[in-house]
Amino acid sequence: MAKVLRAITNGVGRPSRRRPDGRAARSAPLALAGTLLLLVTGLTGCGQETAAGHDTRGAQRDGTAAARPFLTVDSTPGTGLEGPCFDRSNRYLFMTEGDRVLRVEVATKKVSTFYTAEKGTVLNDCAMHADGRLFVGDLGVAGAGRILAISPDGSRARPVLTSFRGQDIHPNGMDFDRDGNLYWNDFRGNAVDKTGSVMRTTADLTSTTKIVGGLAWPNGISLTPDGAHLWISEMLENRLLQIDLTADGTAVQALGSIGGGVRVVSRFTGGLGPDSLKVDADGNVYQTLCGTGRVRIIDSEGNHVRDVVVPGLRDGRALDRQAVVIMPGTRRAFMMGSGTDGATVQEFRALATDRWRFSHL
Repeated sequence: MAKVLRAITNGVGRPSRRRPDGRAARSAPLALAGTLLLLVTGLTGCGQETAAGHDTRGAQRDGTAAARPFLTVDSTPGTGLEGPCFDRSNRYLFMTEGDRVLRVEVATKKVSTFYTAEKGTVLNDCAMHADGRLFVGDLGVAGAGRILAISPDGSRARPVLTSFRGQDIHPNGMDFDRDGNLYWNDFRGNAVDKTGSVMRTTADLTSTTKIVGGLAWPNGISLTPDGAHLWISEMLENRLLQIDLTADGTAVQALGSIGGGVRVVSRFTGGLGPDSLKVDADGNVYQTLCGTGRVRIIDSEGNHVRDVVVPGLRDGRALDRQAVVIMPGTRRAFMMGSGTDGATVQEFRALATDRWRFSHL
């Protein structure tokens, strides 16, 4: 988590199954902490990876493509961004790795402050509710974290979740399903003391369940288009997981699937590890790799399709890549991060349109 966090311390498919509404689940691939010790420090590089041989002028012979500069939010080197998501008017919302939520009018690139929380808050990801509220994770670096629901006009916020079974939470990454249930990561642990978890909170916000535990900084999270599986990036293990959900979405489907319902789809090298991710309408995964200045695109069967890199990668600029999102109804994808150029946003063309979003049904 570029500015804020530092820790101390090929595919074989399965038969499809059907969900209660009759929709077929897509086949999934076979090939597929502790105490959270965090310091509010200037993490200016997530283990940066060199990129000799990569130009910045469109697609390369190895399939790598360069994104286009879209917006510089803050030119101060090392300033980081988190988030992001779109509201129901297709305005771009993201966090400043601190106490502010910013909003961008995509057509004009006008930036405004949507919401400001109290000092000490560490806002880090968002998901748009069907009623227009913005759900935001507060990581809680100095103590307990929480999930906030911000009003559609940004005028106020209220905590909707502050603990789980009497223990503090550290929310990082969240995604709504079609019925309004919220899946989110409890960002804990390290590579030898794995206490992070994948959680599910019901649409009425009255009940929270642990789906998977024993993870080292689970970060990115996104449902597949059919809602039958979850993609999870486990940052400090440098790997991408896929979880099979039961038909009601409340637990891991342990029977009838190879690997007991949780598989490693990809392993990464370099950088600090995989950060946030998104899934498009065709099931492709867009996985950011922190410290490498790139988004790795992986298809629904777990195959590496291509990388998209930031302009200036050869010069070591904007390598701390935290987030990616696709504008609803389009193939316009945006990646963001920090580095020598400050807090920047780049744009590239996605392979498909945005996957359904709960807010846009």
